[in-house]
Amino acid sequence: MNDISVDDDFTNAPLPGGDFSAPETPAQQGVSPAVETGAHMVDYRANTFLRTEQVSFHWWSDRSTTLHYHNYFEIFLITRGKAAHLFNGSETALRRNTLHLIRPQDTHQFVSARGELCTHMNLLILPERLRLLSGALNIPFDELQEGALLKTVLNDTETAFFLDRAEQISLCGADATEKTRVILEMIAEALSLLYRRRGAGGDAEWFPALLNKLRSPEYLTVRASDVYALCPCSAPVLIRHFRENEGCTVVEYLTRVKMDYAQNFLRSTNFPVREIAQRLGYDSISHFCRVFKERFGQTPQEYRSSAQK
Repeated sequence: MNDISVDDDFTNAPLPGGDFSAPETPAQQGVSPAVETGAHMVDYRANTFLRTEQVSFHWWSDRSTTLHYHNYFEIFLITRGKAAHLFNGSETALRRNTLHLIRPQDTHQFVSARGELCTHMNLLILPERLRLLSGALNIPFDELQEGALLKTVLNDTETAFFLDRAEQISLCGADATEKTRVILEMIAEALSLLYRRRGAGGDAEWFPALLNKLRSPEYLTVRASDVYALCPCSAPVLIRHFRENEGCTVVEYLTRVKMDYAQNFLRSTNFPVREIAQRLGYDSISHFCRVFKERFGQTPQEYRSSAQK
């Protein structure tokens, strides 16, 4: 990876001058919870490009950062390695392709997993510039500032967009206007992805709830295309969650659930096999019988006979 940077990273840098502090906002009045944690503030005015252009970009590739917070918004994308992320007092494990919005007064710190290097890109934007951008994107600024956690896991194609734009930045030379344009394009894309998947969470807090829903009787006839519409992420991300957590595809999981219900119907009811197949969303009884035998080594009639002995 090329060493692409618009500005030097200043995550661990002290403020330039002893009396140099961020302008107070309503959210910062009084004693900040971030200050109480012992975190230090990273001030946008320590970054020349961010101070003048209101946006900035840089790479971070190291084993850890200090515990800190900002007086601007940050969006980071992990492109290589894994890291433990201490965020507002809670620690989670982050992996490659994680996209995360950090708000002013959020405290956070990276510690690479098992001491390995973790590489991520940082997109920075001042609050007022973000307010204007979110308005243009029809994204309520209040939700970015105070709403639910905005974090998701991208697929490789989505991450490739950001890697391509980072490469473009490296080719801009001293052209600050073009750099700013590309950075804004990246931030707009990141916000759109995060807002569209809001509530999903990068750690997929929604996934167990989705599985419970798919196991309920009212969802017995759903198809894979219906499942994609039920979840707050893209189809490739959902497929990856199923493979990583259940060891199967969406279709295979739905089949597993249907066959479990089929066993129960055959054991505990007198429903004809045709009716059971219809209740489970099978239009063809022969297809249902074939799937059942592939899974259990018996036809539905054979299973019912053995279960009732």
